[in-house]
Amino acid sequence: MFTCASAVKATVKTVSFNYNGTQNSLKSLTVTNITAKTYKDETEMPIWGVENTGNAWSNDGINLIWGLLSPE
Repeated sequence: MFTCASAVKATVKTVSFNYNGTQNSLKSLTVTNITAKTYKDETEMPIWGVENTGNAWSNDGINLIWGLLSPE
C-alpha cells in the first residue's frame, strides 16, 4: 500500500516600504508597516494552484511550478 499526504499553508500580508532613491542599493529600502491581508469575502481571496504533470514525472525529480491563478 502506498499513501501520500501534503499540506501547504501560506500567509498573505500587505507590506509598505520606504525607499531613499539617493543611493543605488537596497540598503536604503525599509519596511514601514506589515499587516495581515484582509478580504471583503471569500470571492476576493486568491486562488492558488500547482502544476499538473499528468503523472509524466515523479514529484521528487522535478520542482513543480505553483502560484496564483486567474478565476477563469
